[in-house]
Amino acid sequence: MNANPQKRVAALIAAFALIAASAAPSLAAETDGLEAAILLAKSLVDVPAEMGEFDYHISEDEALGYATYSLNWNDKDGGGAVNAEVANGRLVSLYRYAKDDGERKGLGGVSREDARKTAEAFLAAVDAGLAAKMEPIETSPSANADRHVFGFVMKENGIPADFVTARVGVDKHPGVIADYSWNGVADPPVLPADARAAISEAAAKAAFLAEDGVRLEYRSWYDRESKKRSVKLVYALKDASLAIDAETGERINLSRGIAPRNAAYGMVQEASSDAGAPQLTEAEISALDALGGLLTKEEARAAVLRIFPEAQGMDTDGASIRRDYTDESRYIWSLNLVRKVQTNAGASAEGDAWAGAQLDAKTGELLSWSYYDNAQRKGVRADASRDRALAAARAFVEKNVRAEKRARLAEDESVSDSYAEKPDGRVFDYAVRFDRYENGVIFKGNGVEVGVDAETGRVTRYNQSWFENIDIPDIPGERGVGKERDAAFDLYDNKSDFGLKYAKLYEDGDPKGKIVLAWHWNAADGVDYLIDAVSFEVLGTDGKPYRGAFTAAYGDIAGHWAESTINALIENGYYIEGDNFEPNARITQEVFLRYLYAPEQRYYDTSDDFYGMLADRGVVKDDERDADAPLTRQDAAKFAVRHLGLQRIAEHPEAFAVPFGDGPDAEYRGYAAVVKALSIMRGDAAGNFGGARVLTRAEAAAVIFNMLDAR
Repeated sequence: MNANPQKRVAALIAAFALIAASAAPSLAAETDGLEAAILLAKSLVDVPAEMGEFDYHISEDEALGYATYSLNWNDKDGGGAVNAEVANGRLVSLYRYAKDDGERKGLGGVSREDARKTAEAFLAAVDAGLAAKMEPIETSPSANADRHVFGFVMKENGIPADFVTARVGVDKHPGVIADYSWNGVADPPVLPADARAAISEAAAKAAFLAEDGVRLEYRSWYDRESKKRSVKLVYALKDASLAIDAETGERINLSRGIAPRNAAYGMVQEASSDAGAPQLTEAEISALDALGGLLTKEEARAAVLRIFPEAQGMDTDGASIRRDYTDESRYIWSLNLVRKVQTNAGASAEGDAWAGAQLDAKTGELLSWSYYDNAQRKGVRADASRDRALAAARAFVEKNVRAEKRARLAEDESVSDSYAEKPDGRVFDYAVRFDRYENGVIFKGNGVEVGVDAETGRVTRYNQSWFENIDIPDIPGERGVGKERDAAFDLYDNKSDFGLKYAKLYEDGDPKGKIVLAWHWNAADGVDYLIDAVSFEVLGTDGKPYRGAFTAAYGDIAGHWAESTINALIENGYYIEGDNFEPNARITQEVFLRYLYAPEQRYYDTSDDFYGMLADRGVVKDDERDADAPLTRQDAAKFAVRHLGLQRIAEHPEAFAVPFGDGPDAEYRGYAAVVKALSIMRGDAAGNFGGARVLTRAEAAAVIFNMLDAR
């Protein structure tokens, strides 16, 4: 990027003029529009001369009235690239990769504050008027070692419009723009200068709660170490898209704030816990059969055909049986079925069909089904068969879900439509969901979903997610109503700011959408936590105590010799949790290691998890673990060298001369030599290593800084 974008104002004006003339391009104007897009992009970002290969793509949107130009410059040797996207006379995205990016070492020299100024200047160069309305989204410093990342949102009179957001990444080494995207810059909205809500925040809160916006739920989590599934009663947002219209007080579904596209459907579930589950051999299956227990493959196939007669005549293309990963008392049959019609060209024919089914191998209960038939994917209009689809889904559940489960199911109020990518909005199928309830409370992620083909009325998709053999906690006291739910709402409000925002809704195929004022959550990083309904502890979505992004603001490092080092590490995502850094305090083994692995330490809540990761990576051996012990300089050297992956040479002390005047013990001599050679640990003024001396927190910061700088 040009360090001074303002010097290119003339070029920008010329580029804007050219693109404005071709905002609704015809083929005749394509050349002028492309030239304008190239000029505009190159006025904002320097394209090195060696990136001589160029290609582009133009997409036109008649409804929006402008074209989008995707521009790509590449080094023919693969050493770098610049990818830019220009729409309606404005740069909407950019990605830059330079030849030497992969060769850089150490921490970048560009401070976060200087990088922020570069990011803001870049936004102003793209669109000065809109940039003046963009305000920073304050997040913790990125742990990305190569760039500073900043977020921005458009605001009018302090009210955000989060459909206009920007993200800018500034390279920490040369200080140039590395990546950029700006939603909404191609067609900036005009927001009311004086927006007034007809209903108060208190009324909006009442309306939100009346819609069951914060509700009791059962949630479950599987612990791989204990191989047990736990269930907790929590408060959660019913739907992150639920908002309240600031004028009418009615509910709004902000999922309509996403431009029309193919709908994604499926029940909310954990990541599949069956991935990699061991398959049983024929001998093992025979052994289980001898115990009396499981359906044979032929019996499993027959059960599928009884439920789905359309699968008659299809061949079994694969079958396997496995133990359920999270419930070892359960076994599951998986069958793949196929019907192929031969053609001269060998291509797929209209009669081709594929299906997959899963069954409980003991009871024969259907767990999942998917069916695709080339001959029947024609689709009908959205209003032609919704009622029939609902009736078919209800009848299927009535017939194929066990009575004791049906008694705990309730039909969800929404029906999802899956649209074809065609202007007439034809529907392929409908998804109808039935949620599981226990003690009158929804069990999130449990239940069944039925997909019904819109043309034939057949069930083409089915999924049952139902955790069994688990303990369901009782509901204590008056949870879920009155003051308890108000308190849960207030906790969400304190962390995520229930306030006014502008939202864009897309209705009736309108590609530009309409802007409304709504009461909703304004958390910069979304609402990603739950509230324990018993203890009112804030939990992460993993069920463990919530750990948000850490933003360090130490109150005890001003004027300390390590102040700049500590702050430089913070800017790169390295920190010790707490309000104070305690620079002169002795550091313990676990605190040092968590400092060293700070960008990823939040994923390891317990010491066992954390040390398990370190053992897997060869950083700390099992017999070296001593979490609370003060860390000596020689052990710090050892862990630093292992972190850098240089332990194989360091483990041979005979290869090194004595690196320090006090001659470290042979066990540590190689490690000491490596850290000295890389200027990670230099020793004292007398040339001694002092390996047995305990490291202070400030000294630990210097070691980690030097280590990162040596990479």
